[in-house]
Order: sequence, then C-alpha cells, then structure tokens
Amino acid sequence: MCFSLSYSIQNVSIFTDIDIRQAQNESMYAMDFVALLLSSYKPAIAEVSMSRHLKEIAPLASLGMDRIKVKPKEIDSETKLVAKGWKSECLSSAAKSLLDASTRLDQEADREGRYWEELLKVKNAGWALCRFNRDSQSLGVRYGFAECRQIFVVWIHTYTNEEHSWRGSKI
Repeated sequence: MCFSLSYSIQNVSIFTDIDIRQAQNESMYAMDFVALLLSSYKPAIAEVSMSRHLKEIAPLASLGMDRIKVKPKEIDSETKLVAKGWKSECLSSAAKSLLDASTRLDQEADREGRYWEELLKVKNAGWALCRFNRDSQSLGVRYGFAECRQIFVVWIHTYTNEEHSWRGSKI
C-alpha cells in the first residue's frame, strides 16, 4: 500500500513537470510569433526578443499584418422596427418595475413611521421598553410591581401585517 502511494506521488510530480515544460514552450511560441510580427514595424526591438531558433529559420519582417475595415451588414427597416419595439417594451417593463418598487417602498416607509411613532408615544408616556431574547423583533413594556413576577405586554414588529398592534401576553 505504501509503495503504490509513493509511486502515484512520483507520477504526479512527473506529470506536473511535463505540464510546466509544455506551458513554457507554448509561451515561447507565442512570444516568438509576436516578435516576428513586430519585426515588420520595429526590427531592432523585435530582434532582441526573438529566440535563436526563430532567427535562424525565419528572416526579419517575414510576417506582417494590415488592418481591414469590415463594413457592417446593412440592417433592413423591419429589423430596426423590431429592435425598437423590443427596446421600448423592455424600457416600459423596467419603468413599471421601478414604479411598483417605489410604491412598495413608500408603503413600507409609512408603516415603519407609524410603528415608530406609536413606540415613541409609549416611551414618552414613561414606560420602559425592553427587547426579548427569544424573539429579536419583539419589544415589550414591563408593568406590575417590582416585588412581583415580571409581566410584560409585548409589541410585535412584523413586516407582513398592514398594521402593528398591541398583544397583551404575560411573559
């Protein structure tokens, strides 16, 4: 078992070395190609970066390039009309989505405002607000005598209900 494990580790390192050598060769080919292409325009710079083997095989400036402007295919009026229709439909859909989101956000802000106004009224009335460990979205007001068992009225803060309401529960 140990022998096969060490054998597989040795094979992996051999394959890794082969892969590294292959990557180095491929990068050298790419560099030679660019240098040969550059030799048409700036031979002094290209000759420095060319490999010795490439200098022996191919003369300087033996590879060149030219820019060719390709005329775009003419688009007929029907295709333009369809493109305008799609663009118009997408823009109107995006506008509708933004307006819907704005309406939802405005309603949510109104509900949050009412919630915090009610909570501020309770706090200004002199009641102590407490947060409960068992529910992070619940706030409570303690009432009763200090010597007695603690009793709370819980104010539930939920986003799903239209209105927030008091729920008197003993905790």
